[in-house]
Amino acid sequence: MRRQGSRLTPAADAWAGWAAWVRPLLLLGGEKDGQMRFTRAMPWAAESALAAAKFGTRHAAAYKPFILAPGVNHAQFAEDSPRNVARGDIASPLPDAEATARIAEVVALFLDAHLGAGAEVPEETPAAGDLLDRAVATAAWVSPFSAALGRGDLAQLWEAVRAGEGSAGASGPVYQPGAGVGLPGNVLAHSYGGELMDEGAASRAFFAHPGEVAAAEAEAIAAQRAALRSLPAAAMERVDIVASVCTDIPSFLHSQPMLTALAGGRVRLHVRCYLWREGLLLDAGQFGRPQAAPHYWLKMRGAPVVGMALGLTEKELAACEGSPLQAAQLHEEFLTWALEAVPERAATEYGAAERQLRFEPDRDVTSSSGAQGWVERERIELRDDPAACATCVTSPCLKTRVAAHASYSRGMGLFSGSVYLKVMSRAAMIEWIMLDGLRDPLFAEQGAQPQ
Repeated sequence: MRRQGSRLTPAADAWAGWAAWVRPLLLLGGEKDGQMRFTRAMPWAAESALAAAKFGTRHAAAYKPFILAPGVNHAQFAEDSPRNVARGDIASPLPDAEATARIAEVVALFLDAHLGAGAEVPEETPAAGDLLDRAVATAAWVSPFSAALGRGDLAQLWEAVRAGEGSAGASGPVYQPGAGVGLPGNVLAHSYGGELMDEGAASRAFFAHPGEVAAAEAEAIAAQRAALRSLPAAAMERVDIVASVCTDIPSFLHSQPMLTALAGGRVRLHVRCYLWREGLLLDAGQFGRPQAAPHYWLKMRGAPVVGMALGLTEKELAACEGSPLQAAQLHEEFLTWALEAVPERAATEYGAAERQLRFEPDRDVTSSSGAQGWVERERIELRDDPAACATCVTSPCLKTRVAAHASYSRGMGLFSGSVYLKVMSRAAMIEWIMLDGLRDPLFAEQGAQPQ
């Protein structure tokens, strides 16, 4: 699996489509593998679901199944006992013998489908039916993460195909993904089906799935709306918000959140976003420490300067001077949402774990780092506090001075009233609940670096 992060294959690495591979191929992992982490396998989970849509569910389950063995960690899967706490492996609720049996069951079913009685048509064997049940269960487990990334609800796809196959008179696959099925036009419009994110080195560049880009842009727009919550409702109706993901750090560094006056007293606010993938850094440490999910770096405008651009009265502007939006507020919202989105068992396990996320006030680096330092050096800090059974999250923020200008899209007005935030994505919250939050509290003391 190497350094994969949700369809984020480093551009220097060869990418071979799994579903198009000519031989049967089982992708099997441990649900509690804290080193390899299932979140890095989303390309294969998606290709397995797509194979179901193309060829039918039993065919996909027999030839290209993506299955996680429930409760199995990295040590049990790799026979690496004891588990490697320093690399972040998660404690398994299973005895080693039971974990081995769960792995062996899946391998035996796969072999039986292709080498056992009736293997001339593997998808029609009883073993294929058992593999299908496990593939669908795995899709249900990983789908909250996949959907939060912007890659879609894989479980829903499996179930839709499965339901269609059971309908009267159905023959062959009944769900053929054509142009635009399940994908809005703005997703399809992204170039070549993926944005090349140039990290400055070939080994760190990657192609971002267009759904992930669209999800990031939608989240950036939502964050900007939250930053303008103190504006009068009538004023907000005159603000058009759009967002763009920058494809490399230099372009993001030199970009600004554009505030442009339009006809009829309206303004257009163009928010800038960057997808930060720590898991692709060459110096990120051992397997599995960094998350596969992205952080969003956001360049927005605060309510006071938008109010000025809208021509609000002094009284209305005074009402906009409240506390500016913090990443900590977004994090609280995202975590609450994620706990509802994950499977109930995952939420229960996280609730009993000792790495509960706790969000501290943002760290203002305006004077200490400046805009360039905020981009190039400042990162979200995660600090374990075993005594409190918590992991403390602190985000760096930057705010530029608010001043009135004739134009806010050029000259010095271009830099007035900006708010820069770095936030963990909703997918990152799900990944924490299902993986990082289950790690041993001693993880940080045994060689792990801040994420």
